[in-house]
Amino acid sequence: CKRKYWKNVEKGVEEWQDLIVETLYTYVRDEISHSFDVNADIITSKASDVLKHKTGMCHAKANLLAAMLRYAGIPTGICYERLSWKYGTGYFVHGFNAVYINKKWVFIDARGNKEGVNAWFHDGESELASYCKKDKDEYFFDTIYVQPDEAVIDCMNNAETLDDIRNSLPDKVR
Repeated sequence: CKRKYWKNVEKGVEEWQDLIVETLYTYVRDEISHSFDVNADIITSKASDVLKHKTGMCHAKANLLAAMLRYAGIPTGICYERLSWKYGTGYFVHGFNAVYINKKWVFIDARGNKEGVNAWFHDGESELASYCKKDKDEYFFDTIYVQPDEAVIDCMNNAETLDDIRNSLPDKVR
C-alpha cells in the first residue's frame, strides 16, 4: 500500500520538475537577449544583473538559469564546450547548464535561438544550441561544475565591450 502512494508522489515530483525546468529555461532562452545577437552595450555576469538588464552572453544566461533553478530546488550545474569562433580565428568556451531531473543529468542551453540555432527542452529531453565538431578541434569539458569558471567570470567582469570579450574569453576551463 505504501509503495502505491510513493509512486504517485515520485511521479508528481518528476512532472513538477519538468514543468519548472521548461518554464524557467524558456524564459531565459527567449526573454533574455544574447549580448552578441543584440550588440549589447553592457556586459553582465551576475544573475541579478542579467535579469535587470535582460541581456547576457551564454555564460551569464547560464548563471541566471542556474540561480533560478536552484532556488526552485532543482540541482543545476554549469557546463562548457570549446568551440571555434564563427567569425575570426581561435577558440572560446561556450557555457550552458545541466539539470538533474528524472534521475538523470540533462544538458540544457539557454543561449537563445536565432537562424541556425534551435535549442529546446521539453519532457526531460533537450537540444543544445551547438555541438562540438571534432574535425575543428572542438570538445566538451566532461565535468558539471558547481560554480562558473573563475577565468570566464573575470573576463566578463573586466570587459567593457563585446570586442573585449572576443579578445579575452578563455578557450579552456580549470
